[in-house]
Amino acid sequence: MKLVYNTLDEGILIIDKYEKINFINKSLLKKLGYNENELEGLKLQEIICKDEKSILDIIKNGENITDLDIELYCKSKSVLFFRSKIILDKWNGEDCKVLVLKEKVKDHT
Repeated sequence: MKLVYNTLDEGILIIDKYEKINFINKSLLKKLGYNENELEGLKLQEIICKDEKSILDIIKNGENITDLDIELYCKSKSVLFFRSKIILDKWNGEDCKVLVLKEKVKDHT
């Protein structure tokens, strides 16, 4: 499945039931400026913007969700804005959440 996820333009972020990052595809790694070893094993809360902690509660709720706006920190500490879908799935035989992230421009109006 990693091979498939790494061919997508959308960002893919897979987290376990403890919100630990188990996989992040090459597209999202590039956008955020990290390499694979820097993010796997971290908690989602370590890269999600602090103002977005209520988003963590939504993600923890354990439902399939579409059209959720998420802001993530880049390695440079700048922020990228994404429209996301959250899909309940399995990763290595364990329950997980797959976040499909499409970068968007923040509306400042």
